[in-house]
Amino acid sequence: MPPTDVIHEFKDYVENYITDHGCHGQDLWGPRDFVPRVALADFWDRDKVIDVLCSGGTYRADITKILDDHLVGFSILVWISRPRSINLFMSVGGGLDDAKLPRSGTPTEWEDVPENKDILDEFCKAQWKFCPLTLDHRLRLSNLDSFHIIPITSKELLDPQADEEEAVVVYKATWHSSCLGLLASPRVILKVYHHRNKEVSAMLCNEVDVYSLLEPNAFKHIIGYFGSFEQKGMSTIVLEYASGGNLLEYLEKTVPPHRPDERYALWDSFFQLLLGLHATHNLNPTAENVNELGQIHQDIRPQNILIAGTETNPYRVRFKLADFGAAHVRSCRKQGLDTMGAQRKVNGMFSAPESRRDDNLTKPQLCECDIWSLGAVASELLVWSLKGDDMRQEYQAMRRDATRKTRLDGGYHEGCFHDGDCRLRVVDEWHKSLLASEEEDDIISPLVSNIILEHMLVANPGDRSNATKVYQAWSNESGSARLLEGRRISYPSQLPPVPRGKSFNSMMSAQASEARSLRRQVGVEPWLPRPMSSEPTAISTTTPMQRRSMNSADLNTSNLSTEHMRRDPQWHYRQSGNWAEIDNPGLSSGRHRLKGSEGRDQVFVVDDSISMTVHQDQMGKTVRVLTRILKSGDVDPDKIINLYYTSSRKPVSKSRATQLQDDIGNHEFSGKPCDIFESLDSIKTDHDRSKPLSIYILTNGRWNAAKDNPTDVCKLDSIIKQILRRNYDAARISNHVGIQFIRFYGSGQEDAVGKERLQFLDDRLEEQFEGLGIPRTDIVDTTDWDGDVCKMLLGGVFRDADNLASPDQV
Repeated sequence: MPPTDVIHEFKDYVENYITDHGCHGQDLWGPRDFVPRVALADFWDRDKVIDVLCSGGTYRADITKILDDHLVGFSILVWISRPRSINLFMSVGGGLDDAKLPRSGTPTEWEDVPENKDILDEFCKAQWKFCPLTLDHRLRLSNLDSFHIIPITSKELLDPQADEEEAVVVYKATWHSSCLGLLASPRVILKVYHHRNKEVSAMLCNEVDVYSLLEPNAFKHIIGYFGSFEQKGMSTIVLEYASGGNLLEYLEKTVPPHRPDERYALWDSFFQLLLGLHATHNLNPTAENVNELGQIHQDIRPQNILIAGTETNPYRVRFKLADFGAAHVRSCRKQGLDTMGAQRKVNGMFSAPESRRDDNLTKPQLCECDIWSLGAVASELLVWSLKGDDMRQEYQAMRRDATRKTRLDGGYHEGCFHDGDCRLRVVDEWHKSLLASEEEDDIISPLVSNIILEHMLVANPGDRSNATKVYQAWSNESGSARLLEGRRISYPSQLPPVPRGKSFNSMMSAQASEARSLRRQVGVEPWLPRPMSSEPTAISTTTPMQRRSMNSADLNTSNLSTEHMRRDPQWHYRQSGNWAEIDNPGLSSGRHRLKGSEGRDQVFVVDDSISMTVHQDQMGKTVRVLTRILKSGDVDPDKIINLYYTSSRKPVSKSRATQLQDDIGNHEFSGKPCDIFESLDSIKTDHDRSKPLSIYILTNGRWNAAKDNPTDVCKLDSIIKQILRRNYDAARISNHVGIQFIRFYGSGQEDAVGKERLQFLDDRLEEQFEGLGIPRTDIVDTTDWDGDVCKMLLGGVFRDADNLASPDQV
């Protein structure tokens, strides 16, 4: 074949290969095509190389060396029609072989030879097409030319809601299969840092330092690192793609374990993270008296625990630590005092007491702060594993309530597991309640609870176990536990508290035994923790059989307020799949009655006038509890709850009870008087009148009305008539809509008038509906916020649930 035909054939081959194999990447300036080395190896052989080189006569060259060490360089020279210049590249300064590509700069011996410089300039312009980035070794912030092609065939934001203008942006990408190098899979994560300030640059260096110093085995428990590079003020870290998402997503979509082997698989997988922590806390151990390095993660939370893959068992998963941007690498002497790391501004909910930063002071940190954080995650995981994700969120909400009563109120650490110094009592209450409600053949959960409380969530970092000791505790005790899996165990009624490091048999603490004993006596499984108090707590003597025999006539025998529900052990959750159902017979019957045959839309209206600011926190709690009840009974068919504020016509729509509470808690209350008329008018306009509707209005009755006239109801009678008329015409059912005022009040005169105003609406509004052609009905009810829950839900819909003087009247 004539040499010119080989050159033409090569150029055609390159273009066709790019098209056929999708070799489309990008450099800093935009999309670029590339040719991988494997394509060149498939094309060239000795005969073709000789044909090209000998086109102008005899040419002496080492063909084997070209094919082995200069294949890419030779291909570039053929592309620019200068193949006979290959000997220049093979002879200069030890040779410009493919390992030294892409090339930048001119060899010293060529600087005085203009012809050679011209060849090199032309070569360097063409080289990028043939030199895509291949991760054959772990690059460490290598400085790449802006024309260096990254063989990414697709890229999208990992979080579709993220802003690409942020200082750190994370992408999910596909690396071309011909350029994988170290990559096990084409799917990767690109974490891009835009260098805008010293803080961002420090985060980048921290993360790269950690990954670079880790031993290869550590990546079994830490997200894989494949290299990092820089291009024109933008740095990119290439990381393993975790196909299973993060732990938070896992909890939201996975059914909790039920069998002993499932629980063991879950916790054995989770505690493998301690091996990753051990590796990061002990980087590059060296000989005696030589500086060691250790790293503190400082941002362990569910979102930073990734799931790299699962086996057939959904609980036997590969958890991996990720996001070391907040990490701090510190050095220490083996025989000296440990040098503490600098505190970073990271997640507050899962941080240790010594990491508290609401006082704006920078505090030194030790590795043990990571143990607390992992213990906090484990505590939530324990709640999820036994009671489901709704209860995990309830656990968070109750911790937020508890921290708001401490110096952490309104600060960065609301919802954490401590009060700034000590572990929150509510954490111990929840663990105790969980042990009370677990099955007798569940040996693993009490063991896990003990490890969390005795080794991890220990307030004094000096008393807290390190990663090795916690993992040893799990390995030793779970080994004994597995021998007992699936058996029904009889536990003594009293066991002494067990110090750390004891055997499995002694681990079953008095707390667990007392909880089981309580369950056997009462016959219930408490869904919320019993307060830890020195005062005796009343226990229901109702037997399980008696409770099962209750019917709708017993609807209100519990007579429990929203506050009682949060602490009374008679109110509990029964696990069913991956959701939890409030299991009080009277309330279950009431929910069923409220739901009817087709469900009922639920709307909350919050009076956000300035006078209600003092009730803001309690309104959030009330909405959360009522929403939880309604959702557990599937009362609202679309499972979306609408929340209106009296200062705004636009509603907030949420699917979770805690989201509604957070929205109320974060809402800025208005200085304007409450205009309740406009709120109801908005609901009238927005709502599909063919659907049954319940409206709950949380207010003190101090509206834009005469301060001393409780009969001035701000034309509320008019809008309620319109709503009633409109809905009755659509469904021909008198209680198609119900309005429940939930009353909040203080001791002032205006609150007293507001209270009378709401009672006036409850007592007298029915009289205003005569003449509408609608059967006589009472769709308005008023209940104090701490009053009876069943009446709160049903009073605006059913006449027999209104105006109750005692819990026996339903």
